[in-house]
Amino acid sequence: AQASYAEPGMQYGVYSGWVTNSEGDKWLTPGGDNQFLWHRAIRAVGLQFEYVTDRMLRQDEFVADDYRVMVLPQCEALGNAEVAAVRRFVEQGGTVIADIRPALYDGHLKLRDGGGALDDLFGVRHTANVPPETATGVVRGAIGSTHVEVDLPNLLVNPAVTLTRGKALGHAAVS
Repeated sequence: AQASYAEPGMQYGVYSGWVTNSEGDKWLTPGGDNQFLWHRAIRAVGLQFEYVTDRMLRQDEFVADDYRVMVLPQCEALGNAEVAAVRRFVEQGGTVIADIRPALYDGHLKLRDGGGALDDLFGVRHTANVPPETATGVVRGAIGSTHVEVDLPNLLVNPAVTLTRGKALGHAAVS
């Protein structure tokens, strides 16, 4: 939560810590609460979720066998123990989905040297810590046997991320 405010001008979204129905569709606007996006998206497809805290990850209280997918919403700061737990989850066959600059900061909100601690896991590289730019995102392709086609206007994107391996299903064109 604090990482979203760690450096002035670097906000890739806000973290309110609480989501209510009265907050409407703010998740579609630049700077919206990204946790709200994940709440709505997961529930919209008829799924439920459970919270896993950084403490649970640090103290091995997270039982990876009980889950298939881990979502890291706006987890810009993760300590080394949490990063190791995420990696173990993947090694055991789990899928991790992250949005904004995962583990770019350490557990003490210090910018990590050389990019995010999970960059290699996602096949990307953060080449710099730069302010966000607004762009239109396009996702086209297939996830398993499901065709995906999504247009996402007004995204806050990091122009300093490059793909190092794999194939991106989408892109965001900075104007």
